[in-house]
Amino acid sequence: MKIQVIESTVGQSARHQFAVSYVINDTVAIDAGCIGFMHPIARQQRLSHVLLTHSHFDHIASLPVFLENVYSTTGVPVVLCAGEETQRAVQSHVFNDEVWPDLIRIAQTEPPFFTWQTLRESETFSINGLSVTPIRLNHLIPTFGFLIDDGHTSVAIVSDTAPVTQAWDFLNRQPRLNAVFLELSFPESMAELARRTMHLTPTTFLREQRKLKKDVDWFAVHLKATLREEILGDFSAISDSPIVVVEPGTEYSF
Repeated sequence: MKIQVIESTVGQSARHQFAVSYVINDTVAIDAGCIGFMHPIARQQRLSHVLLTHSHFDHIASLPVFLENVYSTTGVPVVLCAGEETQRAVQSHVFNDEVWPDLIRIAQTEPPFFTWQTLRESETFSINGLSVTPIRLNHLIPTFGFLIDDGHTSVAIVSDTAPVTQAWDFLNRQPRLNAVFLELSFPESMAELARRTMHLTPTTFLREQRKLKKDVDWFAVHLKATLREEILGDFSAISDSPIVVVEPGTEYSF
């Protein structure tokens, strides 16, 4: 399994993650914060499914541009996989003719830009040789993480979330779990803001780690760009736990 966090910057700051998109095995994306900006467009056109964790803007910012870039009047439309709450939010606040044309309405008379696939907690489905299980997280709005399994190994994407219990209970039962991508959004100096926005700091990140009773590789994602060095300084001051801070554009193989 190959996983890449897509670059969301222009220039020399690729290590900063401004918006969120993962690409798995070149054909499945998680979130659409920046997949619509990938170059060349052929990379976008290889994506057949986009799994949306939730509707916050850094996770859907490039979705309209992506759908325009991959639109075909003769091919199979891309599949957007999301919970019912996320579907309603995207339809109401993006595809509403004010922010972007209402693609659902247009599809009544034109070939569709996309189709919806409704996700439900713990209901596993298959796409492109992968088994995907939505995991309910603890965020400001209904949000899913995902367990991705290729039959040999599995990887968990756990972002965005405040401290959560049920997700780790589920992951503790997964025999092939090899790696976890976990958010690490704020430094300790902003712990109250992290609590209010339902994100993690180094302290709460470590507490979440301890809930998983498995030996896996840990990858930190979603670090606020202007706070990156403070976050990492706080983490190293309280732990020597081995983690990889994900570098956008780097491909990780499992």
